Amino acid sequence: MLWRQAKEEEGSFIYGDDAKRRTMVFFNDSGFLGYLFWSEVRDGTGKKEPVLRQLFVKKEFRRQGIGAAAVKLWAERFAFPLASQFGVEAPSQDTIRILVKLGYLHRDDKNKLVPA
Repeated sequence: MLWRQAKEEEGSFIYGDDAKRRTMVFFNDSGFLGYLFWSEVRDGTGKKEPVLRQLFVKKEFRRQGIGAAAVKLWAERFAFPLASQFGVEAPSQDTIRILVKLGYLHRDDKNKLVPA
């Protein structure tokens, strides 16, 4: 149901594999605000690596810091206990903006995005 609502607002969303995906859903007193999907993959050495798959915030709640708060909470509680960095699958410009704002990405001297 959540994915369908996100798909209506953002046609580029990909659903993914139920068996591998983890979900964090956020609400306030009035109801559903959005969600964050992630999964864990194994790197070349067999260590788990967290991957942020999707971040969705309902249109009427965007630009209020909800997405940034969700990513920060996820990174601190789920991603960084597993690894020092995390992957991001096909980030939107809004997600990139959040990752830069939080300090997880930055632009090098050639304006290329690199992990912080």
